[in-house]
Amino acid sequence: MNHLLTTLLILTLFTSITTADTPTMLCDFETGINTNGPIGGGTGFFRHQSGIENHLPIAIPGANTTNYCVEYETQENSEAGLSFYIDNPETRTLIEEANGANRFRAWIKLPVGCEQGHDWNFHIGTYTRDPTIPSNIQGTHYYHVFNIPGSDYWTRIIANNHPQHLTGSKITPEVNPTSPGWDYYDGFTRFYFHCSGGTYPTPGTWSWFIDEVEFYNETETENAETITSLSCSYFGNGHFQLNWHGNSQYNHNNHHYEVRYSASPITNANYDSATIAPGCSDISRVPGAYNWMSANTTIPITSGTAYFAVKDTEPGYNNNHAKIDYPTPNNNQICGDINNDNNINSLDLIKLLNIIVTGQTISPCIGDTDGNQELNILDVRRLIIHINNPTTPLGCPC
Repeated sequence: MNHLLTTLLILTLFTSITTADTPTMLCDFETGINTNGPIGGGTGFFRHQSGIENHLPIAIPGANTTNYCVEYETQENSEAGLSFYIDNPETRTLIEEANGANRFRAWIKLPVGCEQGHDWNFHIGTYTRDPTIPSNIQGTHYYHVFNIPGSDYWTRIIANNHPQHLTGSKITPEVNPTSPGWDYYDGFTRFYFHCSGGTYPTPGTWSWFIDEVEFYNETETENAETITSLSCSYFGNGHFQLNWHGNSQYNHNNHHYEVRYSASPITNANYDSATIAPGCSDISRVPGAYNWMSANTTIPITSGTAYFAVKDTEPGYNNNHAKIDYPTPNNNQICGDINNDNNINSLDLIKLLNIIVTGQTISPCIGDTDGNQELNILDVRRLIIHINNPTTPLGCPC
């Protein structure tokens, strides 16, 4: 098969597997530049809260096995920081990567010693407007609030389409609050990450980090009504902390929840076969908090991906769960496992193709699947063959 035919086959397969629920990367910073650039197809960047062109600096390493992230360095005796994502500094254009999504996730790292708030210490501020009307306005402003502990490890956060706060209002936002006018994420123009001040006990400057910012469409029905702003933090040795909020910041529902885990993906269909995490059979609002739930647990998963699901157990209430997964740091990443989740599938193919097209680097022990000492389209072809027929070995040189 010649190279042209191989390339056409790869592009055809790539198109077929990039479905609505495949994550659309906004910024992964693997070019070593603070821009989505060829990864997301736009020109956006993360900047400091002051200054139109004040890009956040690139830092190393990134979340889990990635090479780069961005760093927000706080100023002494000041607010801990607000970082805007600007798609275009000249106009308030729509963020194309958000179109068709109903979820938004990222990796955040706060330093050891950074304390959680009585209800939240971090939020995503969003702006959304009717995408069918040409405009230069930012749009309606909402909050998704999180409570993230400081750790040597990263925290994964997921914002669904149910924000907890509408600025200038004390009315509880609904799920997909801009509907029926437009879908919440379709109208995104800008957003920011804000780490609240006064939560870190050490004087002087300190930094927090952002990586792997992406939108996606969750196709399985979840409970987005009473489980919002779900996050998962890791402390090593199987110790995890899950945090989430209830229906709004204006009233709490006093519901009770449970957390289950598995070494494979959890769905509504197989939820009951997942294991209840130790100490997580009956989780309720943290004492003194307004609408924050927190679950600390240690499970026997210390490598590969830990899958979690949170369910509202209130009798007669929403029977669906909300899920989050955490690929644990793995020093034994295998050939072809580009995503480092102990599975080799189409998502690894997508990421390897992105790496090659954008000129990024990856260890030959992971990405040089044909063992020819070069990273190129032939490695993608070899990975396709292996995915279609797992008995066909990969040939990484180490």
